[in-house]
Amino acid sequence: FHTPVEEAVTSAENERHRMSDFMQVIGEDHSVSALTQNYLRVLALCIHQLQTSSVTDETLEQDQEQLRDQNIGGWVGSLGRSLEADQALSCLEKSQSREDGQDFGFKSIAARSDSVQSVEEKEEIIASPAIDPSIAGRIKVGKWNFDAISAVQEYPYILRIVGTELLQNFSFVSRRSLASFLCRLEAKYNSDVPYHSNAHAADCANSLEVMLSNSGQDVHPLRTASCYIAALGHDVGHPGVNNAFMINSRHELAITYNDRSVLESFHAAELERLLGTACVLKLPKALEHKERQVRIAYILSTDMSKHMQDLADFRLKLGCKDFDPVDNVADHQLATMWLFRASDIAHSAKPWNIHRKWSMRVVQEFHAQGDRERATDLPISPLCDREHFELAKSQTGFLQFVCIPMWQELVRLENMVQAGGVQVMPRKSMSLNPTAGDRRSRMAGPAEPLNLMPELRESQTMSLGESPDPSCRVLNHSASFSVGVALRLLVQCQENLAAWQNLPGPDLPNAVREADGNDEDL
Repeated sequence: FHTPVEEAVTSAENERHRMSDFMQVIGEDHSVSALTQNYLRVLALCIHQLQTSSVTDETLEQDQEQLRDQNIGGWVGSLGRSLEADQALSCLEKSQSREDGQDFGFKSIAARSDSVQSVEEKEEIIASPAIDPSIAGRIKVGKWNFDAISAVQEYPYILRIVGTELLQNFSFVSRRSLASFLCRLEAKYNSDVPYHSNAHAADCANSLEVMLSNSGQDVHPLRTASCYIAALGHDVGHPGVNNAFMINSRHELAITYNDRSVLESFHAAELERLLGTACVLKLPKALEHKERQVRIAYILSTDMSKHMQDLADFRLKLGCKDFDPVDNVADHQLATMWLFRASDIAHSAKPWNIHRKWSMRVVQEFHAQGDRERATDLPISPLCDREHFELAKSQTGFLQFVCIPMWQELVRLENMVQAGGVQVMPRKSMSLNPTAGDRRSRMAGPAEPLNLMPELRESQTMSLGESPDPSCRVLNHSASFSVGVALRLLVQCQENLAAWQNLPGPDLPNAVREADGNDEDL
């Protein structure tokens, strides 16, 4: 465009309105309607890009140069879409609607006890020692600074501790079955895998709990429980290598799942296989089937090779005027799915000492895979070549191109929930550290909606200080509301990025080797 950005946006908006009026005139002419819909989609994308455009040609050239570096480009992955997850959720959209007044069938569960499978008929109970309920509080379960890596050194059954704390008080969860299920689930995680371990699963579930508590999203208790279960099992049985290794080595799982989201499909199947014999959720069959589809979709969405394109689609969706994450079922599910996906890489926005430990763990795992690939004459996967690796540059790329753009879109999502007098869940004092009582109060059902007061109180805000990236200040964040959790996490992520950028480079590869098996030094 040779016109100012404002004029270009106005012109595109006028064209979109004109085409919308044209669609009303043509009515049932489906062929023309489909073509017009595509045109409107392109217009919406152009408008969004114009409105959010703040990069210069020089910045774009710098980004392209960085992505050519193997230490950074490996994080970007392919440009495919998570079709499996999209298809699973689309099935739910057709059968479920908030406008129906349907409440997940909960009002009829007690009356329809005949439709609930008997727990005693199917469950397989294994011995599971009782957990001291005070442990969860001591290790900060339910708080953002929960350090799973440190906690698992003292409590090897960390997944069971977190899972019990998050799930035990739901009325539709069988406590008798829960302990056995969590024991069996944790046992299926490989203890010798540095990153994709029971500690990562526990950290993912805990991070999701904190984000759901503070996001303003009104998530039904049953869906909340499904999210927690999916988070606890989303990497169950992980072999410590990625999908590229599975495919290149012609592993049996790659053949079984046709080279498509191999590990994610395996994790979902393993989790559902365990749930099928544990009877943790006391639900009617139809309701359990619906939640099973949600869990599968959420786990499939964690395929990082789909992250970039899915995020672009999410960004486009957020730019649509009819996007409604509060009352529209499909939009609500998409929003919750992105909170789930964010919890999988939530260490990017954890305090530096915790984030750095997780970063070293994932590097250990990558390098071990690269060693196996070199030994078996397989192509060495991106980020896995120990000999040509630069830790700071790699983590900078991960935060800059994968994590920060995601947190920025979650800030936009959070603003949409808050904006326009939308009724949202009480946000307490915007604390990232909800108490156990706060969690239990949500398990009986959604709390009464609350209009946030249009004023900023110092106790509800986070001091941004000098952010490593000034662009965070131009995000579409309304000053009429207190600083939300997503913006706070974005700022923390940017601070971690600045920390990696300021670390001396030459000694870091050696630091990775020295850190192997010695997390206390990190």
